[in-house]
Amino acid sequence: MLEALLDAFDLPSLCQLVRTKLDEDLYKIAGGKNNREIVFSLLSWAERHRRLADLVRAAAAANPRNELLQRVAKFFDRE
Repeated sequence: MLEALLDAFDLPSLCQLVRTKLDEDLYKIAGGKNNREIVFSLLSWAERHRRLADLVRAAAAANPRNELLQRVAKFFDRE
């Protein structure tokens, strides 16, 4: 999932996704020194708050042409 989000979004678009689809502020829920650390922190937050499926589905809907992200999303659709 980490690689899929890094591949699919730059930081500004990820901020927008988190704000509009999860109603959260990325910089308040996830920190780090670089994109990889921020996305890892976001995934950790999503797991702790049982929002991982919400994040994955929102990301896949926002970037339907990213094959890696779509493959990850299919895994969550099976649940």
